[in-house]
Amino acid sequence: MRHIAVLALLAACVEPEPEAANVTPPPLPQAPSGTCPAIDSDGRYTFESNGREREVFVYMPSQIAPDQPVLFMWYGVGDPGTILPRVLGARAMSDEQNAIIVVPQSLDENPLEWGFLNGGEDDLAMFDDLRSCLYRDFDVDLSRIYSTGFSGGGLWTTFLTMNRSDVLASVLMFSGGTEPIVEYNRLEWDIPVLLSWGGSGDTWGQAGLFEVEFEVTTLDLQAELMEDEHLVISCNHDLGHTLPQSAGDMVSNWLFPHSFGVASPFTEGELTGLPDFCERK
Repeated sequence: MRHIAVLALLAACVEPEPEAANVTPPPLPQAPSGTCPAIDSDGRYTFESNGREREVFVYMPSQIAPDQPVLFMWYGVGDPGTILPRVLGARAMSDEQNAIIVVPQSLDENPLEWGFLNGGEDDLAMFDDLRSCLYRDFDVDLSRIYSTGFSGGGLWTTFLTMNRSDVLASVLMFSGGTEPIVEYNRLEWDIPVLLSWGGSGDTWGQAGLFEVEFEVTTLDLQAELMEDEHLVISCNHDLGHTLPQSAGDMVSNWLFPHSFGVASPFTEGELTGLPDFCERK
């Protein structure tokens, strides 16, 4: 009986473990609309999506481990699809983060690369299909799907965020935004967002014909997201229409710590790993 009493006393002194947070997981992927690329290493792959032939660059970590995150990178107008991942350091990032990094290639018929002006049906289907295929073939962590993009790719990441907030853990737009180019629609789910742009000189196009002022589009998106109470980190590097030298570190340090439905580690405190020109709004 003495042993039982001692055990009971010890049990009373042990604090109970906190209950696991009640996090709603993202939905499981649907069957792909076409074929899946036979991904087995770094390379360029062709597959069918929404009845169209599509291509994607893929960076695979050299050591495959469980629960791999997936990062989508979307390039800007005129980029052949190799510059953005090189500037952001996709090859090294894939190994450092144990992440599958995919760089979809746009359709030749779209002058702005991605379908943010025409409903985006084909590019949304491609995103969905790649998510489905990667989940089928690899040990992908569906709660850690991310997107980033620059210029046209930043505008597409904005559009994607408004249409796929139910599957994205966090996003980062370099020179993206909404009005007057992309119409803002409220996000179905809460997503932590980092917005980066190059100040008033961050423009693209030709004045009088088609010119995008990315400070205007970014600040419009910032205001809309803040009104809807999303966490927004704003990073004005003030270098015009380009990427800051710290862009790759910003992608790694901002995106990968986030998980779907879990409070952002950047909600309060220092913005660890982000440059000095970033601020919490």
